[in-house]
Amino acid sequence: MADGPDDIAIDYARGTLMSARGEVTERTVNASRVMARAFPDSYTTGLVTQLLKHSGFFRDHAELRLPLIEEAVVAARQIKDTEPTWPGLVIEAIVTQARCLQTLGRSADAMRVFAELEQYRGLRSRLERFPPHKNHWDAWPTALAESSRHAEAVELWYEALEYERALSYSAGLPWIVLELTDALEVLGRFDEAVAVFSAHLVSKQSKYGPDLCSLVHLARIHQAAGNPAARAATLDEACAVLSTLPRHDESGRPVRFMAALNHFLVCSTRADEPPRTDGEPGYSYGSYWWSPGLRPRFHAEAETLLAEASALPHGPDRVIRHRRATVRLASEFLRHRPERLAEPFDEGVGLAEEALCGGSEAAPELLARALLDRAQYRATRQDFGGAATDFTAALDLIKH
Repeated sequence: MADGPDDIAIDYARGTLMSARGEVTERTVNASRVMARAFPDSYTTGLVTQLLKHSGFFRDHAELRLPLIEEAVVAARQIKDTEPTWPGLVIEAIVTQARCLQTLGRSADAMRVFAELEQYRGLRSRLERFPPHKNHWDAWPTALAESSRHAEAVELWYEALEYERALSYSAGLPWIVLELTDALEVLGRFDEAVAVFSAHLVSKQSKYGPDLCSLVHLARIHQAAGNPAARAATLDEACAVLSTLPRHDESGRPVRFMAALNHFLVCSTRADEPPRTDGEPGYSYGSYWWSPGLRPRFHAEAETLLAEASALPHGPDRVIRHRRATVRLASEFLRHRPERLAEPFDEGVGLAEEALCGGSEAAPELLARALLDRAQYRATRQDFGGAATDFTAALDLIKH
């Protein structure tokens, strides 16, 4: 076993850390390494924290970041499990390592690292004292869903849901519900999906904007489950919510409204997407925590899909291809440049109307969907009159 650092090295390292005043640099990381070797019980936690923070400087260079994270994982496992910060640090280090591997295209290695979290599944309750760390856990079930291992993902999302419900305040719960209901849909467990979604994201007492999107999304789940009556009733409820929106102060709502619509639209495209054949991770359509590289890939496909749609004759295939592109554009621009989306949503309605004039049997449903898309978009822009017109037209198509 190598000798520990001498007194001169320890004094220099201690002085470096004291003078750093919380700043993390390569010098402070080296100093933490010296102190952790000399006094592991007192300084290993600090070393892990330093390594994790310093690795953030290499966020865009995963090949440089990975060795720092691997060192952090080794050090985190040496922290005594009685240390209050241990659960959050060891989970953060492992998940960050896995996501670095994903960024480098090493998906199989990433899944092996994620599997190491199995031994820490009982630690979620200990993370409540350190909420910044808790969401790192959620990258694991997302990776499982992207690998088509939805049953395993559902089990973990249910655990995450119970944990979030126990917190006094939970900003993460809506996204966990989206993940869980999407995975349940994939498995054909529609009744569960409706129950979970209704219990946690649809509030009949609240008239805030996101409830409009929540109800439209719930109606889509009813449709997927083969319950047209429940779908129509839910859309009637959504229309009633829409009629109340102009009577309320809209201050602060548009951003939340657009975030909700963004994720619900992405979820709704899954049925139209072709099956994966290349062995690469697929999109987790309910996902707030997409694996590295997937979101840019999703956005980049918009232009290709628009070009493919333009080359198709008028009909359902063109409508569907154009909508897939529009949803990708919405995912990229809805929260930051929503004005760019007016034309794609209008074009979607126009293409669906042309398909209807062409006598396609699928056209009424496609037009109803295009109108509901544009109605929600118009509502995010606080064009409630236009949104109501689209909603009414969509309901007429659905009910007749």
